[in-house]
Amino acid sequence: LRHYATDRFACSVLAGKWMYGSSPCLVMHNSISVEAYRFDRAVRRQIRAELQAEKEKIILHVGRLVPVKNHKWMLQLAETMKEDRVKFYFAGDGELRSLLEEEVREKGLQERVVFLGQRSDIGGLMAAADVLLLPSQFEGFPVTLVEAQCSGLPCIASASVTEEVNLGLVEFLSFDLCRWRERILGLFCSDCAREQAYRQVEQAGYSAGKGAQVMLQYYHDRLG
Repeated sequence: LRHYATDRFACSVLAGKWMYGSSPCLVMHNSISVEAYRFDRAVRRQIRAELQAEKEKIILHVGRLVPVKNHKWMLQLAETMKEDRVKFYFAGDGELRSLLEEEVREKGLQERVVFLGQRSDIGGLMAAADVLLLPSQFEGFPVTLVEAQCSGLPCIASASVTEEVNLGLVEFLSFDLCRWRERILGLFCSDCAREQAYRQVEQAGYSAGKGAQVMLQYYHDRLG
């Protein structure tokens, strides 16, 4: 493909290098609907009430329940935070669900870890949350982190995640349980002006409208 393509596109610089080597390509961001993830304080109150977490801090993870997402490590983290006033919410489903639910029972974490299954209101969950975790063993370009930053939600990701995704609200850490706990509790105290966070996503070119403009301009220039 890299030898015969006339036009090359990639969702990130890293993906472009992997696919095309040194050949030039146009980076087309994986765009999101900004309005779907823009922070809404009323939605935050509503979802937190539904989750029965008005007093606890919400630690959110969004992703399939598969080994690469590292949920078992997150359960170890939840165990270290048993005495902290926090709840872990996993939005998503997958092959590991029954095993993870069993481990939660074995560790006595039923009051600390909640499996939400597939959800259609991820933007609302992000508004309700206080921090998002992505301790994946490997990721391509995780759009979830763009969506979270659109909601002004502080994020902590593993060092395996590309730093291209950082628009100002992502920290990257190695797999050190004590360090993750420390940073999570530190982020709870941060004030990151969530109502205006969507502007950074728009300016960085991740809005669906901006993506469409870039593609249309490319075709216009290419076809004359």
